[in-house]
Amino acid sequence: MPPKKIYSPPNNWAVESEFEQDVWQLKFLVTSTHLHENRRLNFLKISPIWLRTALKAWLRFCLSRETVNTILGKFYCLKDFSQFIESHAPGLLPRDINRQLVLDYLSHLSRHHSSADGKAHYIVRFKDFLENCVRFGWLDITQEPLIFPEDFPKVPKNLPRYIPDDILSQVNQKLELLPEPMARMLLVIQECGLRVSELINLKLDCLRQNTVGTWWLSYYQFKMKKEHIIPISNELATVIQKQQQYIKENLSPDFSYLFCTFSKYSYFGHWSKKGSIGKSIQERCQKLLLCQSFTPRLQPMRDRDFSGYLHVLAIVMEIRDISGNIFPLGKTHAFRHTVGTSMANRGVPQHIIQRFLGHSSPEMTSVYCHIHDETLQREIERFQNNSKVVNIAGQVVESNHPELDRSELQWFKRSVLAQALSNGSCARPILQGPCPHANACLTCGDFRTTIEFINQHQQQLAQTEQLIEKAKASSWIRQVEMNEQVKTNLKNIIATLESDNELEGQS
Repeated sequence: MPPKKIYSPPNNWAVESEFEQDVWQLKFLVTSTHLHENRRLNFLKISPIWLRTALKAWLRFCLSRETVNTILGKFYCLKDFSQFIESHAPGLLPRDINRQLVLDYLSHLSRHHSSADGKAHYIVRFKDFLENCVRFGWLDITQEPLIFPEDFPKVPKNLPRYIPDDILSQVNQKLELLPEPMARMLLVIQECGLRVSELINLKLDCLRQNTVGTWWLSYYQFKMKKEHIIPISNELATVIQKQQQYIKENLSPDFSYLFCTFSKYSYFGHWSKKGSIGKSIQERCQKLLLCQSFTPRLQPMRDRDFSGYLHVLAIVMEIRDISGNIFPLGKTHAFRHTVGTSMANRGVPQHIIQRFLGHSSPEMTSVYCHIHDETLQREIERFQNNSKVVNIAGQVVESNHPELDRSELQWFKRSVLAQALSNGSCARPILQGPCPHANACLTCGDFRTTIEFINQHQQQLAQTEQLIEKAKASSWIRQVEMNEQVKTNLKNIIATLESDNELEGQS
């Protein structure tokens, strides 16, 4: 067995020499400011040697294009495979890796991973490792496929992960009891839906303002590897400005982050780890929270300390769900789901939500957007109300073929077959050519409209009445006659739409 090589780089260290070590210090290999801790990859725990060498090559290849957390996940996956080899196939050589060995390893994963999602993650990474070993020649293994689509477990659809309104209400009622820096972090993540890595890495100069006075938040998305900017409320901009002042007054001018950690922060970090913690640590955390202790330190906030703090907050402040259980507030990604869900239920188009959250595809955004039952019911009712069609005489136009009046066909008919207008639609099919009555829609029998355009009709009625008065004063008889007909038709349309809407509102 070769001697252990644990590296402490001198001042003139080179990245290349770091890759040769058996223990990688990631802070020397990754330029991301997201890496606050002394994260290491200890390859001494990987055996046999050929697997260690191939794993180093794979992770070095991945380092330039993937996040630190993804790299760590891949390392732990192959560490698990290493342990499997030691216990099930000691002395295994690369050329011995075959379909049967893979099936045995998949059975091993099934026994040690209760969740389908966890098992699927391991299989994806293991498959990627094997394929890249073939692609780059890192291992002398078969070029035949070893993992097939049917090997992946069916992952059940996740339940909505947003935070209910009553929980957020409980949290916001307790904000004044928190140290101001922690309360401000909560306000930022609530409004913006940042990932926790993005929140704790916000720069001190993250605020931007355009020429019309709108405030924007600028930050780096580590997962997407890009800068991102989103609009924020004036109130949140004020909160951030107060935090900027707090940092400038309490820490060194060289500190470049918006949020810092605090003395005795490590106690809270234990809460974000799996498993139970000692009673003494529980008591210390609860005492620190209750006394609003926050002594700033010249170090960025750590994700696990922020998560642990929220976990303790839920316990101490007894923030409970409708079942009476303490809500898992420490699962900070739920704030991101909450923002997406809230925007979707307020009618924000999905492509706008996608832009706000900084997603690269609609599929990513759909995971974060849960439509409440109440919203679905409201939208159906609104469609039913809007689908009542009225002509220029104020008469409701009934369909001769109700079986064709399904929502998707209605949309097709209004948007494609008919011609769209600013205040309704024209029943004259596009295939019949251009309209012979230019600018005369409100006196044309083909005109159709619905309740959604009532504001435009009311505005046009007011303008028409003004035109009639001016025409009468100028003795423009023809203009008076033309606009009187428009006025009559508008009144008929508005009266019918308003009366039907009032009746439906009472039912």
